[in-house]
Amino acid sequence: MSSYGVVQAQAYSAQAGPTITAAALTECLDGLGRFPWSPLPPPKVNDLLRFTMEGIISCVVTTPGTARFGIYTAPTSGILIADSGAINLNTTAKTNVPFRLEVLIKILSIGSGTAATAASSFRFESEAINGAAAGLANVVLIENGAGTGFDSTITNTMTCFFTQTVATGSFTKKSNAWYLDT
Repeated sequence: MSSYGVVQAQAYSAQAGPTITAAALTECLDGLGRFPWSPLPPPKVNDLLRFTMEGIISCVVTTPGTARFGIYTAPTSGILIADSGAINLNTTAKTNVPFRLEVLIKILSIGSGTAATAASSFRFESEAINGAAAGLANVVLIENGAGTGFDSTITNTMTCFFTQTVATGSFTKKSNAWYLDT
């Protein structure tokens, strides 16, 4: 898998992000929570980038909607590297319940322009997921093939965006970390 067998924490933020209530695509990380993924040393095929995030989420019973996470290159280029797709939220009202998100991104190809590609998997745990009983977390696992191509020869500042389809819920990041397995 990896050439060196080294897993390194690249960025960590314990600073709470903004409380997101809009039903629109919104960056959920602060500047400290972003990861400037440098091409030095260059990414290799089969490198793994892991992103973890914890926080709280709310949804209401009448219109719980869906949640969606995306890993993007930072707002300047805005390339979607990995997408969770829609996650159905609980039809029972949940207020400020904890969540944990883990995203694994595996480099499939490298290169300039849009030649670099990655596959991803998402693990989202929360009582706010549809079907979760009171006090118990449900787990949603999502596997994706190759995402949008990106340029692995430049520094890509990685970030996470969140979307809730209805403006009746809320979402707040409490901490996040980026790890690189080279």
